[in-house]
Amino acid sequence: MPQSRLEGPYSPFLAKWIVRPRSAGVFVLANAAGEVLYVGASGYDLGNRIEQMGAPARYARFYFEYAGSRDEVYRQECNYYHRFNPPDNRSHPAVPAGSRGVCPVEGCPSSLSWLSGN
Repeated sequence: MPQSRLEGPYSPFLAKWIVRPRSAGVFVLANAAGEVLYVGASGYDLGNRIEQMGAPARYARFYFEYAGSRDEVYRQECNYYHRFNPPDNRSHPAVPAGSRGVCPVEGCPSSLSWLSGN
């Protein structure tokens, strides 16, 4: 895995014991070879979200990073989404409810459509 601030790798089944309770942050799920397959986030219970998403056998590892706010969660998730281009993500991360977040990745169509009012 390329250098990042992500902690790991860990087994997804250990998420509740490794990740602080009721914490916000982002995570990536990878196969046994370390290929990132999915990028996700939680604004409230990161460990539970990792455990839910990490259940499929194809996800052998997870990496995670804490965040201090919903906007920070969104920025981190966007950065990792664009960095890894994970095949199991169906679309770009959604802007959190109550936020006017803009994808921090220059040239991202999601940022451009928000700025144009679409």
